Amino acid sequence: MLRIFKRSLNSGKGIWSNFSNRSETLKVQNIKPHAATYHSPLLIDDAFKSAYEILQQESEKIYQRAQTVEKDDLKDKLLSQAESKNPEVLYNIQNGNDLDITQPVYRNHLKKQWENYDLMILMQRLEQFKVIPDTLPTIQPTVDVKVKFPHITNGEFNRWIVPGEFLPSFLTKQPPTIKLQQFDNYKNESKLFSIVLINPDEPNLETNSFKTTLNFGVSNLSLSLTDDSLDVTKYLKYENGSEEFSMFKSYEPILPEVNAGDYQRACLFVFEQPEKINVDQINAEDFDIRSFVNNYNLSPVGGTMWRQKYDRSVNDVRSEYGLSKGRVFHRVRKPFPLI
Repeated sequence: MLRIFKRSLNSGKGIWSNFSNRSETLKVQNIKPHAATYHSPLLIDDAFKSAYEILQQESEKIYQRAQTVEKDDLKDKLLSQAESKNPEVLYNIQNGNDLDITQPVYRNHLKKQWENYDLMILMQRLEQFKVIPDTLPTIQPTVDVKVKFPHITNGEFNRWIVPGEFLPSFLTKQPPTIKLQQFDNYKNESKLFSIVLINPDEPNLETNSFKTTLNFGVSNLSLSLTDDSLDVTKYLKYENGSEEFSMFKSYEPILPEVNAGDYQRACLFVFEQPEKINVDQINAEDFDIRSFVNNYNLSPVGGTMWRQKYDRSVNDVRSEYGLSKGRVFHRVRKPFPLI
């Protein structure tokens, strides 16, 4: 494979060798060494050179077509098609090299990869645990939302979480890093987003049922293809007076109480904003997410969820936040209010 790429680099002055108008990230970024005992089949050099030239000529024609197209989505599709058979691009994809998300061919590959696995897992979990329609009527994600809790720097939780998994309270006690991978942002422009974390399983003693609480909320968060995360550095800047986004509900961890159901669902949703908004008069203790979406004309574009239940770390986390001891509920629901 290494010899093949060396041949491609020396095979002429076609479109794939010209980087005056193409990104350097379309080159092989990290060639992994292979066994020195490999021997190429006879005549493969001539066959490879001929095939490479044909593919390059086809790519050049597609690039010429792309120059005449005005629609961003169609141009993006053509630019991706022009590089889809480039051996160096394919090598980068197949070997897990860091992919430049600004390049259409890489972005479309990552989108297909997301649609074929992570998106299906997400939707299955949202439906399995009845997040939809208990919170929103439905959602059609266009943004890949990933969450991890960076204050845990080693061990099994030092990773992006899997939708639907159980997380301990000591892990979720600090605000998460939230990564929004956009796929249809063809010009790498900054877009505005709102993010909310809700718990639709908070016991409501007055109705002998449950209510939704708001545990975290930000708006006017400006993100692009390359600036795609809300992380600890932005939290710190915000606390020091940087107005990179608006926080209408500071982070408060979900802390399930004894016998308050089998588990509680932490539901994180991402909404795209048409313009800047000023969120006020939010009832965090009884949050109506559907009214929130309608009032501010928000479009749900992604999300994730995890589950939590009472564990040994809950009381310590409550103490850290200055909260009183949690309640203990009866295991059997009664047909009448408890208070």
